[in-house]
Amino acid sequence: MKRVCLLLTISCICTALVCPALSSASQFQVGVSPGVLNIGEIYPGDSRRASFIITTTSDQGFMVDIDIGMGSLDFFDGRHSDLLGEYSEQDASSWVKFLNVPIYLDTESENSGANVIKAEKINFIVQVPESAEPGYHLVEIIPKPQVPGGGSASVSIVAITKINLLLKVVGEAERSGEVLDMTARIVGKRTMVDVLFKNTGSVSMYAKANSMKLFDTGGKLLENIRSTRTFTEPGQVVKLSGFVTKALDPGAYLASTNVTYGTGHAAKETDVWIEHPSQLAVPAPTKPSQAEFPWWIVILAILIIAYIIYRYV
Repeated sequence: MKRVCLLLTISCICTALVCPALSSASQFQVGVSPGVLNIGEIYPGDSRRASFIITTTSDQGFMVDIDIGMGSLDFFDGRHSDLLGEYSEQDASSWVKFLNVPIYLDTESENSGANVIKAEKINFIVQVPESAEPGYHLVEIIPKPQVPGGGSASVSIVAITKINLLLKVVGEAERSGEVLDMTARIVGKRTMVDVLFKNTGSVSMYAKANSMKLFDTGGKLLENIRSTRTFTEPGQVVKLSGFVTKALDPGAYLASTNVTYGTGHAAKETDVWIEHPSQLAVPAPTKPSQAEFPWWIVILAILIIAYIIYRYV
């Protein structure tokens, strides 16, 4: 019974110490509107002005900066899935230029003392370079609260939302790719499988070999591996690589792969030959250096002839 009373006493003391700190915590809430900002079609080399609203209901004013990042394929999982076929994964974050950030957000109160929403307009310019790829581009705009320094109150940042900025660069956008070849080689104590993939479309995209299978001559599957995601530009050939857990014996194997790039896939089946591990290169024999011409003999002969002429002539 004494232990229970002691635990209750300690709990009450801890609660009394913690509750004031929680009640004095400052919560910095940041919201944006709209959640998706579609600014329409823009020609390469042109620019477009746009804006959005940033809001807060916090009880203390604070500064807000803006972070910009690349969009994600996850954006196209919902009602924008029909746009994915014309999506370029070229980084467009550098195209966005803000005019009035960082900005100070303050909270206005009514006579009743209840906090109301404080809203500010954020203006920016999208400058599309001449080198911009056609198709849809996605940029994430994320508010970045700068919490005031000083004071004894604890701070928590809640309800930070972001804007997906969507725009379309005028032109024909196509996502497509082709597997050119597959190779395999022994690297140390493992076997590396390489897939040569070419971006045959008009937009940049990430590609990944979801499967790279190796079979022996009897058709038995030896191992199925994957590659990492690799960025590819239009017309570029990239190597998608993965490691088998052990070094396979040199010889002939059957290989197959399936490369995906978000809106489609490319497959190939081919024979590969694994060579013996390369030996250290033997240095090429060097040509024997030719002996230098004995110029000292010529100089000595000249001196002797000069002495004879001087002495006897």
